[in-house]
Amino acid sequence: MGLLALGVPAYSQSEPVNDRLSAPSNAEPERFPGGTAGAEKSNCAEAAARHKAAGSTGLYGCITEVSETEARQRSAATGAAAVPLPVNDCTGNENGSWWALRLSQCQIDPDVRYTLRDKDGTIVATALFAIAQQMDLSATSLEWTETDQLVMLEASPKLPALTATWTTKCAATCSPATTAVFSKQPVKVGQLLKKTYKVADVPTKKYDFLDVDYTLNFDAAGATEITPPLNLGRRGTVRRPAVGR
Repeated sequence: MGLLALGVPAYSQSEPVNDRLSAPSNAEPERFPGGTAGAEKSNCAEAAARHKAAGSTGLYGCITEVSETEARQRSAATGAAAVPLPVNDCTGNENGSWWALRLSQCQIDPDVRYTLRDKDGTIVATALFAIAQQMDLSATSLEWTETDQLVMLEASPKLPALTATWTTKCAATCSPATTAVFSKQPVKVGQLLKKTYKVADVPTKKYDFLDVDYTLNFDAAGATEITPPLNLGRRGTVRRPAVGR
């Protein structure tokens, strides 16, 4: 859930903090194209190979990032009866793209499908999820706040109990380097998982370009836990200036 390749402009210490949530009336927020508008991104082939190599005869799962087109078709088909998408603090039409200001950026994507299969690869059950992310950079320190959300939009009747695991990793000079956003957290249709956490940077030079990577995994009751995590291509690159330089 992946997070699109994006760049955040360096901030100035004199910039008002409230710029994180609202743009000036004459300013247009930056929009970054969605990362799933083309072909689907899936780890189902890897999951099937792991299942076969382990000699497993039971159920196994895999995760697919569906295309933006399919996600929008699903939203149009379900209409008002659909489970509400997560909500970020910033405003704008975020679906399928990043919406960015100087000190804030966010995204909502209803595009992650979990598929449960039997030993022959036949689909037994599916679930569709929406992901939301928001990053707020501090105007006075080398720290930012991130809020990650996950909600199950729909599931087929035969889907067993499911848990979600989401991990955020920030390279090089970040602290903490790894954040366990959700760890085997039970999730069901309509349930929203949400966590807000802080990450700090200790630059070794005038500017740091930080790669922030996200992985998502699901485990179903009664299924072999061999599902490879999905690397959310929504990968963030944050450009941070060193204080006082």
